[in-house]
Amino acid sequence: MILAFLIKSPRREIFPLEASNLDTLTTTSSPSSPIVVSPESITSETPRVLPPIDVHETVFEIGAWLAGIRSFAATCQPTFAGENRSQALDLSREFRILTLSLLHISKLTLRLQRSVSDPLLGEMGVRQDQINTFSRIVRDALMLADSHARTAAISTGEWQAFISALTNRLDEDPVDSRFRRYSIDGSYAYLPWGLRSLFERDDIDLSDRVDYFEVVPKVAAALRYLEIVGRMMRDDEPIKPALLILSAVHDQARSMIDQINLRLEKNPNEEAALFNSLDSASYGASLELKKVFQQELRGITGVLPPTSVFARTETAYSLLLDSLQQILLDLAQTIDPKATLFDFFPRFQVKLDQSLILREHLWQILKAVKTAEESPVKEKVAGLKQELADFVTITIRFLHYKDEETFERFNEEVHAAVDKKDLVPVLHRFGAYLETLFGQVCMRAVLAEHPFQNGN
Repeated sequence: MILAFLIKSPRREIFPLEASNLDTLTTTSSPSSPIVVSPESITSETPRVLPPIDVHETVFEIGAWLAGIRSFAATCQPTFAGENRSQALDLSREFRILTLSLLHISKLTLRLQRSVSDPLLGEMGVRQDQINTFSRIVRDALMLADSHARTAAISTGEWQAFISALTNRLDEDPVDSRFRRYSIDGSYAYLPWGLRSLFERDDIDLSDRVDYFEVVPKVAAALRYLEIVGRMMRDDEPIKPALLILSAVHDQARSMIDQINLRLEKNPNEEAALFNSLDSASYGASLELKKVFQQELRGITGVLPPTSVFARTETAYSLLLDSLQQILLDLAQTIDPKATLFDFFPRFQVKLDQSLILREHLWQILKAVKTAEESPVKEKVAGLKQELADFVTITIRFLHYKDEETFERFNEEVHAAVDKKDLVPVLHRFGAYLETLFGQVCMRAVLAEHPFQNGN
């Protein structure tokens, strides 16, 4: 039975309204009785109520984007460019990505300028004039980056000169360093309480406690950076700027790996449970980073179709998210061997429920395809088409985006076939694809303890 609560329905988003963009002022006396006030009735004395902002979240996100600029320029840009770019590189694409990112930072900073009295900024030692100076640095960089992005061809030298000038200005600015540090140090508090309580237990050996607090905050920062990417995909924002955030995730993961390897070299106690957990974390994270940045995201700046960019970004996001959360679980199990991912991350229960539904529905469609291929009579083809209609309406959302596209193409081919001669070859290819897809779904980690029972 399909679980209705798992169906993705259109999201009702609430966007903050800038006062300068208000054409009408609307209030409601009840949900169904709006009272619209015309612009002419709004006088200069009418108070303008600006929506409150979450200063903690805004500071964190600015810090994450600032970290992403450095990581993108210093580490990941050549990987994202790929190996097929000509020797006389044209980096106008990178400038377009950077322009969108700087524009977003500028918008966030503008919001923050309305909240300079917030206690957090006081604790960080950030003043109004410093935020204003930082805002000017970002605006100057934005205008220059946009100018480069509109140029026909940009050389590597021009790119490096721009990045060097920008990072030098930011290095001299206290807001930049404090916001970037907050984006890392402040992320630990956003881990699930049950997970933090394990790492903070009083009975943990002091040396182990030091190891936990060297590694866990870096994983927490990378996970919180990924939340930005997840939100961008959910809200259907331009997705290529997310490469900067993924770059910041890459550098946090690399920093974690380096820290673990240094610890293992200094204290090579292979009998300790924590040693094995850290060794596994280092090895697993290295493999996932290679898979994501050397395969999924390689050459992505040159990819034009938005659907392809989205599909590859979604895959990279999922791989990194699963890997980092698994690392935290492995560390937690050195303290509590009974801990599971379901204890700390609710998404795994949702993913399990979705995967169970998906696996069962794919199996039903696979059987219907084989039956219709063997005997393409009207009744069996009609039954197959009904199964496909149900799947496309509900269950297809539980697939990865790249698989959704392929499935929908087969669905269209089945409906477009007008006679048996056209239909049977389509069903044969569709059946082969479904067998592969079904096998991939069955290999999902969340299904490891839920073997398929309907194989006969």
